[in-house]
Amino acid sequence: MTHHNWLLSTILNFFYKRVSATNVCFANYNSIRKTRDDIISRLRAFPNITDVHNDEQCDVKVAFCPIVSRAGTDLMAALSGRSDEKPTVMFVLHHTFNPDYTAPNSSGYDRNNLMMVDVLFHEDSGLLNCSKNNKAIEKAGNYLKKYGKTQYKVNVKRAFAVIAVVAMIGIGIWYRTRKGSSVFPKTDPGSQHLDLALPELGPD
Repeated sequence: MTHHNWLLSTILNFFYKRVSATNVCFANYNSIRKTRDDIISRLRAFPNITDVHNDEQCDVKVAFCPIVSRAGTDLMAALSGRSDEKPTVMFVLHHTFNPDYTAPNSSGYDRNNLMMVDVLFHEDSGLLNCSKNNKAIEKAGNYLKKYGKTQYKVNVKRAFAVIAVVAMIGIGIWYRTRKGSSVFPKTDPGSQHLDLALPELGPD
């Protein structure tokens, strides 16, 4: 490695940190907006999960399938319109008031790049607060992390530290320069003197 490349690599490593991040595209579903927002908020709590709005930019898709009639019928309808190009987490939403409700297990529909996750929700309160949903969110988060790719992100703390040091140095230089100058230039007392001698008077 040449000196130039080594210096550039050192600078980049100082200001940037390498992380494994996953770009995730969340499908829109207006009829379950509150539950959708609850799920997205929970998944964003996992480190290095980035929300993107373009299927082409994402590493994983997150889809939603609310059960409104029969589980098998609704699932088949949701899967029929799915493309196999991208890994996908599909949240199967079971409507109930009861946090202890035993929902049908949808894992039988899992594929190599498709994982089904069953959660409990209510249209008014959103995602229920229960251990089943906690486990489901953790399962989905781990699946998303599996498809993470190496990305470089700015090390904010180091960047701000360098900016602060440079600003302090700049202020110090400006202050010393301003202090060294004066409205009246400094003079050497020995180089100039004030002639106070009176003029000579001639004879009357």
